[in-house]
Amino acid sequence: MKIDVTTKRYAIITALIIAAGVAIFAAFSMLITGTRTIPVGEFDIVDFEFVWTAGQADLIMQAWGQAIVTQELAITYLDYGYLSGYGLLAVGLLLLGARLVDKNERFMRFGFAFVFLSIVSPACDAIENVNLIVMLSAFPANAIPVNAILASSFALVKFGMLFAAIGVFGAEVIYALATRKSRAQA
Repeated sequence: MKIDVTTKRYAIITALIIAAGVAIFAAFSMLITGTRTIPVGEFDIVDFEFVWTAGQADLIMQAWGQAIVTQELAITYLDYGYLSGYGLLAVGLLLLGARLVDKNERFMRFGFAFVFLSIVSPACDAIENVNLIVMLSAFPANAIPVNAILASSFALVKFGMLFAAIGVFGAEVIYALATRKSRAQA
């Protein structure tokens, strides 16, 4: 199926997706920032996402204490809204990127493949969150090793796909600027 990226309808849908993504992302960023009232100290949530072992998860949770564990649990639940925001934003930007490179069919199809991957990234984040919630909810009991491994594995995939999508969008913008400049000079 060929998608005509030059239509007004495509542009409007892309703009709406980007706007929804920005709105949701901003709203949940403010909610998360407002919820994080206690400084986490030496370890932050990204450290906890990449614990890899139950022992490391236990070490971080012990360093945090009950108040911060409870705070981070609430923030992990809020992350479900946050991930929908950045997921929509990534999809919208990649759709915009496809429109920017519409003269290069191969590059445009490559960008469309990353639209799918930018949907997989929030899905990995959701699975990661389930495992983080299990570990945080169990405190002060010890974390379960499989949850630490799954949380870290899905976090790695999430960040990898998200950074790849950002890179593809950046390449699309650079390509579009370079080819438009060369067409203008010709």
